[in-house]
Amino acid sequence: MRIAFLSPGSPDTPAAWSGTPYFCLRALREQFESVEPVTSPTMQTLLRGLRRAGTRLRTDPAREPLIARLYGLALRRQLDRVRPDVVFGLAASTQLAGLAADCPVVHCSDATFRLMCDYYPDWFAGLSPRSRRNGEAMERRAILGADLSLFPSDWAAASAVRDYGAAPARVHAVPFGANLATRPSADPFRRDGTCRLLFVGVDWTRKGGEVALAVLRGLQARGVAAELHVVGCAPPPEAAGPGLVAHGFLSKGDPTQLARLQALFSAAAFLIVPSRQEAYGLVFCEAGAYGLPSLATETGGIPTIVKPGLNGILAPPEAGPAPFIEAVCEHWGDPARYAALRERTFARARDALTWEAWGRRSAELIRQAARRKPAPALPGLAPATEGAR
Repeated sequence: MRIAFLSPGSPDTPAAWSGTPYFCLRALREQFESVEPVTSPTMQTLLRGLRRAGTRLRTDPAREPLIARLYGLALRRQLDRVRPDVVFGLAASTQLAGLAADCPVVHCSDATFRLMCDYYPDWFAGLSPRSRRNGEAMERRAILGADLSLFPSDWAAASAVRDYGAAPARVHAVPFGANLATRPSADPFRRDGTCRLLFVGVDWTRKGGEVALAVLRGLQARGVAAELHVVGCAPPPEAAGPGLVAHGFLSKGDPTQLARLQALFSAAAFLIVPSRQEAYGLVFCEAGAYGLPSLATETGGIPTIVKPGLNGILAPPEAGPAPFIEAVCEHWGDPARYAALRERTFARARDALTWEAWGRRSAELIRQAARRKPAPALPGLAPATEGAR
């Protein structure tokens, strides 16, 4: 079976979108005889330029019907060359909305436009009414026009059905895996006298840095020898104090920095990322690969990854530090209980949160979709020009 692979960033490098297109493409290639990236560098360059101008005008050029139609025409020429059996689009609503494909289409994304608008106010609240209308019409066209929609979380999959009217049989939640080139073959953790918390995120506020810091101080107040290691961002100056260690941004593309990051994952007792918003949370998958339990919030796509008592602790975003302090004290204070939690965490990551597992399940669903008779045109489906007024 030949698959045409569409994605917003280059799937040839782990640098794009935290490596998701790269690992997704690699997983599909393990399942199908031919998976070929299809892109339009001209359209990508045009979109980058338009987005810089669009920021000032509160518009998102990627949501414009004309851009979708131009993208579709550019990709159509590529598809005529590849002649795929299936078109697979990863976070490719713009491309899919403007594409007239004569084979089954698979839509794959970590969230829907409706969820993002309601969930990430800092990113989407400034969009003009025009861009919101266009975004809704484009998302509806991409989802309802697909023979299969794949999402990594139950949260996102439910939105496709609830908010866009997708047939439940055509929507599936299949968790993404850890974006790691190599995975530890066994739990590398060696317990010593220090309980190290690891915070990984580029946005201190949205990722819950203040809560993580409060957990550190709460543990220290209870006599726990604890440290908080921060990767990806700089804590505010007022956060400075005993046990807080800032490592800055560590790039997986730099061997030296990658080795430092791996060492931090290996030495940590808990990953703590109590996010206010999180569409999925790849870092929780990566932590699990090291047997590292997660302290996380019950929001967005996180509950698909982190299961309370199995591979971590979940608390409501408004709960603050108290539930995490209690959970750490209960587990860290009982070495046998803590070791059992790590064993369960490592096993869940190995069995369910890998790109290999995603590839096997997704390939099964893609083959089923390809065997089905292509869906007829949906009545009332918005054309690419709807919402442009």
